Amino acid sequence: MLNGSYDINEVRDFLVSIGLPDAKFGAQRTYIFDKQQLAPGAVSNPFPIKFRVPIVALGVMGQVSTGLDADYASAELRLQFGSQEDAWDNGYGVGVSAPLLMLFGRFNKPFYDFVRPRFARAGITYTATFSNTSAGATYTPSAGVRVIELDPTSIPKNYAQQV
Repeated sequence: MLNGSYDINEVRDFLVSIGLPDAKFGAQRTYIFDKQQLAPGAVSNPFPIKFRVPIVALGVMGQVSTGLDADYASAELRLQFGSQEDAWDNGYGVGVSAPLLMLFGRFNKPFYDFVRPRFARAGITYTATFSNTSAGATYTPSAGVRVIELDPTSIPKNYAQQV
């Protein structure tokens, strides 16, 4: 079992389906976005992670510095793939922030699986932005992306697709 609910065969099938049948797996990693203390009503600076090697992203994990349900409900995350696509949107293609409580439940599921794995070539940047919708509490939310790195030599040079 890999991070989240995907098994290695599902990831292999995904790579075959996007035209990368010979991709070789590297390390499983969690890339952590920087965190920033947020006052009530504040929105963080965007935190980028630029991948040095091709990756398959499996999902995102997150938490806040305190452990109350209200903190989880008031701390929100917006995750963007590259510069054109959000992890979740409002149904009309407009990216939105989602409360950590909605994404991860009541602390027993710190991992949110993407609907399907996502491929990103080297040089692609994922960006996280946090917001605090609380009326009175200060939070320090954090998040990370769980990935499998791919051997760059196993990806054809002309393969430019981001899926």
